[in-house]
Amino acid sequence: MCWRDFITREFLFGPDGSLIRYDAGVLSRLRADLSNILTDNQRLPADLDGKKIKQQIHSGALKPSDWVDSLAQAGYLRVVTGSRLWGASGPVTRWAPFPAVLPASVAGYDKALAAPACSPAFIQQDAAARYVNEGPRHTSLPTFGFILWNARDGVFTGTLPVENQHSRMALDRVFPDGALPEKSVVQALYLRSAAAPEGVLEDDPRQFIPSPILVQQMCTAAYTSQGYKPVYFSCADGALLRFDMAAFEPGEFYDAFGQVELRSNQFSLVDRARLDDQDYRRGRLDERAYIHRMARAGKLEVIVTSAYWSRHGVVDEKWQPRLADVSDSERWAARPVPALGPVFHHADDAARYIQQRAGSAEDGDSGFESAVLSRTSSLLSRTSRYPDFPQGE
Repeated sequence: MCWRDFITREFLFGPDGSLIRYDAGVLSRLRADLSNILTDNQRLPADLDGKKIKQQIHSGALKPSDWVDSLAQAGYLRVVTGSRLWGASGPVTRWAPFPAVLPASVAGYDKALAAPACSPAFIQQDAAARYVNEGPRHTSLPTFGFILWNARDGVFTGTLPVENQHSRMALDRVFPDGALPEKSVVQALYLRSAAAPEGVLEDDPRQFIPSPILVQQMCTAAYTSQGYKPVYFSCADGALLRFDMAAFEPGEFYDAFGQVELRSNQFSLVDRARLDDQDYRRGRLDERAYIHRMARAGKLEVIVTSAYWSRHGVVDEKWQPRLADVSDSERWAARPVPALGPVFHHADDAARYIQQRAGSAEDGDSGFESAVLSRTSSLLSRTSRYPDFPQGE
């Protein structure tokens, strides 16, 4: 018995960038197994024999679309990553090459038809956010996604970014019918800024902060009856910020009777966001004042630095851009938890990941120390530059 006898799911990497998944039906597998037993692995039924099917397609006796339809009827066929030839992502029941593009949704954006592509699994929420922050950045359009928590497995995953399309970060833009995966809840949201327009000045706010109107929409989408979920902002310069917005306006307020009054957080008001966004698009927004206002509205923290967002940690009233970073010992004192890599099932895979993150020892004069941690049936990895305190992945 060889390894092929255990295959129940196959993936096809198409030359056009498509990714196709196929789960053979139970009946097809039984017919193939029975034929192998009866003919001593010498012959398969014609409709299961790959060589004969190929000959029929080349001779014109069998249309490719008819063969694809027969696969879909005999098992489960799904387009994971679409293309012009295969069409959009989703299950295939009847297939025609180069399907017509569907018209825009009446909702004003394309609703998800298939489950989203996701990051690897992490046991740290910030680590999942770091992963989605590192991917290729769209040149002109902002994208967003969700950080999910799976209570059954105890892991976080990030949905890979999709274009906003004026969806206001609706769940059904990412998940079919807005239904989350089983045992999963939304733990946080994230927004990835588009690359700054070509030719903008170095001090243009579009280099460093997201669009204020999108920030407002993210905060609105993050609201729950228990307060606001964390929101991560991936800036055009590569920085990653985490914003935990306070449920109420900071400060003490009293009503006409002298009673303490709780006011909704003014930072999420759309009218102010629109005015800020107009200045932002014209390159005239005072981004430092905006950042301080945002920091007062909750807790704003720099997770991944850049030349502008140069200092790890919480942004306070004394914050300024391009400050010297805190030392490794100060970072460790503020948060004595190492950043961890994804969950792996084999120590060798975790070690390979560490090697890829660390790069070649010839690239610099610093070495790295690393550890592969185990947790029941899975493995984690982290890497740090020595002899300092842990940092990095």
